[in-house]
Amino acid sequence: MHLGYLGLFETHLRKIWGINHEKKGGDGLEPMPDAKKISKGSLRHLLNEIRGNLPILRNILMEENKTALWYICFMLKLRTGLRTKQQLVDQILQWRSRCTPEDIPGVPLLNYDQVPDGWEDSTTPKNSDELSDSDASETSLSSSIPNSDKLPPVSRRAPSFNFNKDSDFDELKSKLLNLAFKAPSLTKPSKEVLQALCQDLNIAYNAQDTKKHLSTRLMIYRQENGADDDSHRSDVRYNKLKRRFEEIELSKATLMS
Repeated sequence: MHLGYLGLFETHLRKIWGINHEKKGGDGLEPMPDAKKISKGSLRHLLNEIRGNLPILRNILMEENKTALWYICFMLKLRTGLRTKQQLVDQILQWRSRCTPEDIPGVPLLNYDQVPDGWEDSTTPKNSDELSDSDASETSLSSSIPNSDKLPPVSRRAPSFNFNKDSDFDELKSKLLNLAFKAPSLTKPSKEVLQALCQDLNIAYNAQDTKKHLSTRLMIYRQENGADDDSHRSDVRYNKLKRRFEEIELSKATLMS
């Protein structure tokens, strides 16, 4: 029994110090290999799906490969020594049931509007008036949204209410939380739907807020959580630059450099 405890202690030491026990008997001469890293685009997509917490979240996660699920668990500081995809998915779902959308980490967005040197092609901006992430500040983020400076302050939060969520609501919420893409239109949803979205995302609002006020609060929420400003970019150019950036991200295969 004592030898068993010593062996267990030895295994824990190797894990803590990052020793590769599969090479040379785990004598401490070889470090553990770097963990595989998934692209920022894939990571952002998965985290947004987890944040949305739709009823089909289990199916979405089961379609991912084990490496991506392992990295999500690693990022969320969950157990990674699980053998099957099912165990990793169960662990992620249990963690999601205990937390709020604000607890889920975000991924810094790729700056699609800032073209690197050497990209002198049709994707290069024709003028230099476009806003880049490096030029944006907290004040410019809110001021880039129309009427954001005219929002009435929330002196007393509106009371919560029960709302019957359907598939259209879940789809709208998922698009709103997908920070990597352009924000969905909020002109057609009713005021009650916008209030329910604010309530789900823990966004403070007044009971007297109009649809325009609620839409502005939702757009500010997106930008405060890392979404780019949609008002100054071309969809065609944005998608083209996005593909170029994500091709580069896919070539980055290691977690540590």
